[in-house]
Amino acid sequence: MMSLGRIVLSIFFACFVLSSAWVAAQETQPPIIVKELAVQGNRWVQEAVILGRVQTKVGSPFVPAGLAEDIRSIFTLGFFDDVRLKVEDFEGGVKVTFVVVERPFVRDIAFVGNKRIGTSTLQEKIDLKLGSVYNPVEAQNAARKLTDHYEEEGYFEAQVTPEAERLAEGDVKVVFRISEGRRITIDRIVIEGAKGLTPRQIKGVMATQERQYFILRGVVQRQRLEEDIERILALYGDHGYVQARVESHDISVDRDRARVTITIKVVEGPQFTLGRLR
Repeated sequence: MMSLGRIVLSIFFACFVLSSAWVAAQETQPPIIVKELAVQGNRWVQEAVILGRVQTKVGSPFVPAGLAEDIRSIFTLGFFDDVRLKVEDFEGGVKVTFVVVERPFVRDIAFVGNKRIGTSTLQEKIDLKLGSVYNPVEAQNAARKLTDHYEEEGYFEAQVTPEAERLAEGDVKVVFRISEGRRITIDRIVIEGAKGLTPRQIKGVMATQERQYFILRGVVQRQRLEEDIERILALYGDHGYVQARVESHDISVDRDRARVTITIKVVEGPQFTLGRLR
């Protein structure tokens, strides 16, 4: 993909060369007229769409600075890796051709290595869609969303790597290669700062649970943990701690043992009691 620096340099160079030629021409002859506009190199993006973004029109004076701005406008469509300008003598004026290099389109999306989470579920978690313009940054963002979802399901070792496979027609197939790793289970839930209520009371309202038996352990699901925070605050409210808050909740992963420790720090504040009811 063409870098921003190269794009800016190409526009600057085109503007400089064309401006010099245009100034020289103005000194000796009437304004040069644009006799024809064309697009070259487009496969999927229609010529009308491209020319619809440019200010230069057939019959207008040839203005290099305006053409440099036209190049920028075409880039903003987001469909192209490169846009260049070709100017030729044509019927007493000039023919201006915008030479474009289209970005590939996403023609297929595949997931390889997923066993614990279904392909349809993974597809729902990403914004990358079939028929969209391929952008490596968007593919990396999709991979991060998949990794986040795996962590939400307790797979803290999951690794997702996006790859773009070129197809015969020039477009790409995006493949997400997944190494799920082990599902990390809960070893302990530590409650810090609890004085008015006991840690046992607090754990009793939580959906996230410590291991019950040696072979039965809970798993960390971030959405469930967020809901547990609300349950803890509701519990404190029921006992008169209306200013109580959960200052932090951290997940510490022991990868050697495939266990996590959840630490929840509460700040209870004063307990309010009913003084008088009127």
